[in-house]
Amino acid sequence: MILHCLHPRYFFLWLLYLFLRIVTFLPYRVLIALGEYTGVLTGLLSRKRRRIAEINLELCFPGMTGEQRTRILKDHFKSLGTTLVEFSLYLWPDKKLKPLVKVE
Repeated sequence: MILHCLHPRYFFLWLLYLFLRIVTFLPYRVLIALGEYTGVLTGLLSRKRRRIAEINLELCFPGMTGEQRTRILKDHFKSLGTTLVEFSLYLWPDKKLKPLVKVE
């Protein structure tokens, strides 16, 4: 049964899990910076997804300038990368997570 999880098609998921386990040792600010960098890199490398987002922004916001839409696109990819590395917070111990959380 475990051999099924070792199939090469799951290789990327294992790399992603390993990445998330490693970043759990980083401080929160470094984690966020790494996430933004990862998002920018993703935006540069995934031309197809970037183009889809560009078209969607053009259709949804025809009154905006190209520069404004480009800013939104960059912020989108930064947020996407940050979201990815924030998933590693689920692996943090409670004592490390408590200073970041405020419950009202």
